[in-house]
Amino acid sequence: MSTRVETTANPVMLAREAGLDSALWRVQDRPTNHAEACRILDAIHDEALSKADRWLGEVEQGRAGVATLDYVRDLMEIVHAIQARRIPRA
Repeated sequence: MSTRVETTANPVMLAREAGLDSALWRVQDRPTNHAEACRILDAIHDEALSKADRWLGEVEQGRAGVATLDYVRDLMEIVHAIQARRIPRA
């Protein structure tokens, strides 16, 4: 998935490409309401951050190669795509 992500990219499709399976088990073709859609995006966001943090730690400790940084970058692009779509809550 090493293509650059625009903020208009679909976070669910990006998450599928990045293998964020545990967050995606809840994704249906169309969320039934706004709250469900937000929960799905939150789950994807949280898993992407968690995986990025874990893999970055592996690189820093020398247990994973520099190529892993591309995957970390892709995960962070998913996070940024989701953050760009969020509506601030009052």
